[in-house]
This record gives sequence, structure tokens and C-alpha cells, in this order.
Amino acid sequence: MSAPLQRQGARCRAAHPADPTSCEGPVAVTVLDADHAGADGCEGHASRLLASLTLGQVYALPQAPAGAATRVFRAAASAEPLGAARTLREIAQA
Repeated sequence: MSAPLQRQGARCRAAHPADPTSCEGPVAVTVLDADHAGADGCEGHASRLLASLTLGQVYALPQAPAGAATRVFRAAASAEPLGAARTLREIAQA
């Protein structure tokens, strides 16, 4: 399934529209929402996106550095959510 969040300039697809930061490293993980739509992203954007999703999941891409998904999951647990949504589509429409 393609993600409704689109690449914005040099930012990855997991960049939350309310997050103005640049990417932190290469695209390494996929964040899935409750409907199993996914967005590939760098660890920084993925962690902030995951923090904003209820029932979100994170998976490392094949080329990801070891431990990437675990780092994203842990960072999301302590990150300030940028709103709360069930799906990527809800975030994109906000």
C-alpha cells in the first residue's frame, strides 16, 4: 500500500507535516499505521511519526543499520506526539 504522506523536498516519506526538521540519516525503516499503510523514513522522522500513531508499528528495511527499528521504537516511546491519529491518511489530511 502506498503511503499518503509524500516526500517533501529532501525529506523522507515518514516526515510528519507538523515536523519541520530535516532527515537524520538514510531511510532505514517503515512505519505502519492501523490500516497497514506504510511510510518509509529516516530514524528521526519515523520515531516522531510512530509517536503520533495509535497502534503504529515499525519494521527495519533490509538495508537498515542493525537495531534501527528498536531505536525508532524506543525514541517514539519518549517523543512528544505531533497530534494523535490512527492512520497516515488522517495525519496527511490534518
